[in-house]
Amino acid sequence: MKKLLILCLSFYIFILSVYSQYSPGYFALKNVNVINGVSNEILSQYTIIIKNNMIEAVGPANKIVIPDSVVVFNYANKYVIPGLIDTHVHMHGSI
Repeated sequence: MKKLLILCLSFYIFILSVYSQYSPGYFALKNVNVINGVSNEILSQYTIIIKNNMIEAVGPANKIVIPDSVVVFNYANKYVIPGLIDTHVHMHGSI
């Protein structure tokens, strides 16, 4: 009985670790506000479709058709700044 319990617990931990690493390859960011970096205008309630780390489509949420196979993340009242790169790093021990 104890071996069965340990086996079941090990299997459960294995399954949790596998699915916690899941990253969809085809997804949509729905209802985001886009700061385009060119003008002062904020594009409200846009949808961005991303496939294999490449932007496939961008447009108003009511005009973009989201395919059935896409994982949808609803980011209402959130902001996206395309092209922003986090360059803040600490180089410990590299000198």
